[in-house]
Amino acid sequence: MSCVARLALAAPGAARRGPPAPRRARAIAPARPPPPPRRARVVPPRTRAPRGAIVTRASPLESVDAALATLAAPVPESVPRPLAKALVGVVAFFAVSLVVRSIVSTVALLALVAGAAYVYANKQLDALDGGGEGARKPGDPSPPTGNDALDDANRIMDKYR
Repeated sequence: MSCVARLALAAPGAARRGPPAPRRARAIAPARPPPPPRRARVVPPRTRAPRGAIVTRASPLESVDAALATLAAPVPESVPRPLAKALVGVVAFFAVSLVVRSIVSTVALLALVAGAAYVYANKQLDALDGGGEGARKPGDPSPPTGNDALDDANRIMDKYR
């Protein structure tokens, strides 16, 4: 096919004069790293028993017995297991009671200190208000303080209340 025939078949307005434009060199892209190997998908274990299965759960006593057996493992084998479990249980009871007692006493001490601070702050505020009879009402004269300048200022302020 000649150039004229090619131009005739081309879309109108697509005709060009002169030699064809040189092709652009393609940029060489950096090589991509290979994709990581596919791993097997981890599926979480089933938490529910399949339908129709009989599910038995450990009673609380069995759970406590298993915990005591685990805690009694460091006790020498020469000590009988029931005695070792009982001793470990007694020691654990006293350790837990010591921790709970210290927490409760700390909370009680904090409550006592906070209550004392509240009462002290209220007494100080009452003393500032006028002697502890409660807040002054408008029109009540200020009690004398012994300081003449302060008494004059209080008299002036009372006049405008």
